[in-house]
Amino acid sequence: MQLKDRGIKLQLINPRIGFSQLTFGMQQKEVLKLLGAPQEKFVDEENDLIFQYPEKGISLLCFDVEMDYRLSMIELNKKSNSNLFGYEIFMMSLDKIKAMFHQKNIAFIRDDSINEKMGQLHFYCEELVLDFYFSLSKQLEDLMLGVPFNAKDQVLFPSCQFQPKTPPPPT
Repeated sequence: MQLKDRGIKLQLINPRIGFSQLTFGMQQKEVLKLLGAPQEKFVDEENDLIFQYPEKGISLLCFDVEMDYRLSMIELNKKSNSNLFGYEIFMMSLDKIKAMFHQKNIAFIRDDSINEKMGQLHFYCEELVLDFYFSLSKQLEDLMLGVPFNAKDQVLFPSCQFQPKTPPPPT
């Protein structure tokens, strides 16, 4: 659904950069200053720190241990009022989202490793580091935004001087 004035403030998705005022590479204290205390905060099985703001439509924010606990992933749901390429992305069906990516000549690929038996359809856009999770009725449920990596598998935080510490090359 193309943007129209419904009296709702829409939040801009910036692929490879972040969401609204959240930018990949931010420190926890910067996120807390913007969003306040999370409703839930925990450490996952990979020792990454997770913040959850369900009332804001932010299912989770991940601060990756391997990236010195910088913001590395954002998962959104329909409460986020998200805008992608001028469209209210959570108001669009799977077919409309496919058409939008096709029109922009951006690959939008189905991932069959998450199958319909699990109750979801998974599509991804590697170029933009986006993962889309749809219900079986083809409505977008969750959208994950990730930080990009270069060909050497090094994180590329946007407009941020920080780069994770890497060990020196072997001599």
